[in-house]
Amino acid sequence: MIYNADEMGISVVHKPGKVVAELGRNHVVSGQRGKNHTLMACVSASAFVLPPIITYPRKRALPDNYKAGAVPNTLFVTSTNGWINSELYFEWLKFFSNNIPPARPVLLVQDGHSSHMSIEAIEYAKSSQIYILCLPSHTTHILQPLDIGVFKSFKSNFSKAFTNYVSKNPGRVITPDLMSSLVSEAWLVSVTHLSIMSGFRKSGLFPFNPSVVNDRLGPSEVFKEESKSNGTPELTLPTIQHSTIDSPLTPEICDVSSAHVLSDTHSINPTPSVDISPVPLAHMDTNSSVSVNDDHTELFTEEQEKLFSKCFEEGCDLYDPLFVTWLKIRHPYCCVSVSFDALSECTATTCTKKRENSKRRKEKKRRKEKKEEKRKKEGEKDEAKRKKEEERRKEEEKKKEEERKKEEERKKKEERKKEERKKKEEEKKRKEEEKYLKKQTAYCSLRKKLKEEDSCPKCEVKYDVSDIWIACHVCDRWLNFECTELKDRSNIPDTFICQDCVKV
Repeated sequence: MIYNADEMGISVVHKPGKVVAELGRNHVVSGQRGKNHTLMACVSASAFVLPPIITYPRKRALPDNYKAGAVPNTLFVTSTNGWINSELYFEWLKFFSNNIPPARPVLLVQDGHSSHMSIEAIEYAKSSQIYILCLPSHTTHILQPLDIGVFKSFKSNFSKAFTNYVSKNPGRVITPDLMSSLVSEAWLVSVTHLSIMSGFRKSGLFPFNPSVVNDRLGPSEVFKEESKSNGTPELTLPTIQHSTIDSPLTPEICDVSSAHVLSDTHSINPTPSVDISPVPLAHMDTNSSVSVNDDHTELFTEEQEKLFSKCFEEGCDLYDPLFVTWLKIRHPYCCVSVSFDALSECTATTCTKKRENSKRRKEKKRRKEKKEEKRKKEGEKDEAKRKKEEERRKEEEKKKEEERKKEEERKKKEERKKEERKKKEEEKKRKEEEKYLKKQTAYCSLRKKLKEEDSCPKCEVKYDVSDIWIACHVCDRWLNFECTELKDRSNIPDTFICQDCVKV
């Protein structure tokens, strides 16, 4: 398996493509200068992606809020200046060894920075069967897959993530605790299967093709012409020879998890001449030798070509590392990608477009049925609720009708009582009127009688209209006021009884 690891510097200071400045100014310098952070990535030729490592410029331990929204299983470390040193690289090398697929040996391609060359790291790599290949100086932009295929896209998407955050949160300053979430947003769209495979292909590492970079690494045309004119031999770069290697049969077909990661594994011979061949597979003949060349014409037999072409056209799933290798060579942009959980066992699955569409249709049908069932249940609930509401409404109407009848009965009773009271009052008034009439009649008769008698029975004084006369209520005789025992003329009682009647 071929891996490539590289670091890149990132910062929380946003550098947008366009800025607003005074008219006529050609250079605009930002007053901010953020601290450096280092992001280290590692990918394989089979598009296996190791979670990144982010180095923060801190002395204390990293708070938990700095890890929010990060890429799953990201390794967080700190250093004084935010750069990776020998100790941190040794820690990452252990992380790398523990979380890659178990196939050994592996080739780790990286630059020749001094932090990568510690004695402890080299001894650990040797014990773990990790062969470290350091690229020559000033050639990483040509030979390093991450620089060619991934980091350029990542920097662009990282800047877009900054711009989106600033536009959605105007006035808010981007702080280091937001770094991991912004890295995750750019990581998911940048570190893809196509970008990784493109980087390895353009660097000539896999599929192995030195002619891709030979022209760029050779001497310039001017230097060649001067060499010829001076009679000195022309400088040429050494070429890597291809060899034919006999490969024994693998005892059994690899499982799904190792089928994809073993497809680009090479046997590495640490000698000046580098021999690279595919991993022996169960479909190869024990006595046949497979020669690798740039055209891949002798890598597969006729029967294998027919079988793999038929499987590719029909969209079949063939869990065979040789089929995966055939896909990568014949159809590099349709090759099956590999996913990996850094803290769990290596898992890899192949999915064709036909199966994805079928799965999508089944999922869509399942969601539709679930939605229909949910709508049906909601309809039943609404119907039950409507019936319950109708019953409640009828019950309320019934209660209102009963209350209305009771109110009518009460009003009728009150009306009857009012009529009875009215009748009683009328009867009472009639009786009072009758009594008054009787009294007036009696008074008139007494007056008439008094006029007939025309004198007081005691003093025998004749009746005088100008004087006060009082009638006894017992004997009905009229007496002169002077003949009574009353003294106050202004306070005459309503009922008067004469002395003769009192004695009786």
